[in-house]
Amino acid sequence: MLLDVGCGSGQDVDYYASAGAIVHGIDESPEEIRMVSKKGFGNFIVGNMNQLPYESNTFDEIRSVYALQASDNVSKAL
Repeated sequence: MLLDVGCGSGQDVDYYASAGAIVHGIDESPEEIRMVSKKGFGNFIVGNMNQLPYESNTFDEIRSVYALQASDNVSKAL
């Protein structure tokens, strides 16, 4: 399972899914989550990268291509 933190409208989730990943995503924008959810696969939720609602070791891989640079607390986000 892969978590895309700051998944936005899903720029990368197609690639992850095509590579065989079970994709989950989180983004602060309800509009972006509505758009990515229309792709018809994965589990996408509105949330904050500094307070992830997942237990430790839930995911095999976590990616954040676009969001970390926008964090006001990168250490906490990591």
